[in-house]
Amino acid sequence: MQGVISWSGGKDSCLALYKTLSYGINVTHMLNFINDDVSLTMSHCLNPELIKVQAAALHLPLIQKRVNWNTYERGFQEALRELKIKGVDTLINGDIDLAECIAWNRKMCGELRIRLLMPLENAKPERLLTDFIHVGFKAVIVCVNTSTPARDWLGDEIDFAFLARLHSEKAGTVHFCGELGEYHTLVTDGPIFSGKMEIIESKPVNIEGYSYLDISRYNVKAKGR
Repeated sequence: MQGVISWSGGKDSCLALYKTLSYGINVTHMLNFINDDVSLTMSHCLNPELIKVQAAALHLPLIQKRVNWNTYERGFQEALRELKIKGVDTLINGDIDLAECIAWNRKMCGELRIRLLMPLENAKPERLLTDFIHVGFKAVIVCVNTSTPARDWLGDEIDFAFLARLHSEKAGTVHFCGELGEYHTLVTDGPIFSGKMEIIESKPVNIEGYSYLDISRYNVKAKGR
């Protein structure tokens, strides 16, 4: 089995990769999409260079495709066809419990005759977030939906204090993992990374009902230094 991880740069795709590797599955590529309209990654609104930094720290080949919301499905299919020629037979993603997204991925993989592996599917979101923190991953909130209670979380770290705040302040109003688009994250460190990303300079930017963290300066430190 050779797998490609559908990579957003955030905690869910990262945890899905971590779990997949723990199963002994050979992950050979990372797949990421850039919104050609704004030159930022789809959904998470990240500078594509940050994804390259993550890929280098994971020592995995990265494929980045430029699409927009009108061409995303076609671009997704084209990317998987190209990977299939290279021997990839499994798509891994970090979907949890959003039925529409899960059904779409099943449809795409079914049409292309590629296995779909979703290590987080139907797991309890609170448990996933706890596991992510517990095993040593670090992440920062880089995009928030300004119409939700998450609007004030931009720049916050994903840690046990954040988890406690979810319990005390927003119980029942925000999906623990932000599966409904309330917030998105950037993973900066963790047990499967060879280097740690440090954000040095950033600023909030508003775009179409969302606020994202425009990271202009960052540093990468190799582990053990």
